[in-house]
Amino acid sequence: MAPKSAQLDKNDMERNKRKRIPEFKSLEEFQDFWDKHDVTDFWDKLKEASIKVDLKRSKNLVTIDPEILKRIRKTAAQKGLKTESLINIWLQEKILQS
Repeated sequence: MAPKSAQLDKNDMERNKRKRIPEFKSLEEFQDFWDKHDVTDFWDKLKEASIKVDLKRSKNLVTIDPEILKRIRKTAAQKGLKTESLINIWLQEKILQS
């Protein structure tokens, strides 16, 4: 009879072979699954991925008074712009004026 640790390793390997990464219907399902599972259990089922990152563009967080933001959103909607686009336009205009 094999040592108990060897049996556990063999059982783990068999169990891992049967595991499948499910199709996720939402980001919440994806997050919940990976919160409860170890990626190394699925290593042989993963595909190589290529990721492109645009390092020139980044997001910056700034605090905006809620009442001012409400007015900016309303103005952006009236102009058919995204809120962040209108803010960027206004900031560019202000910089050019200074």
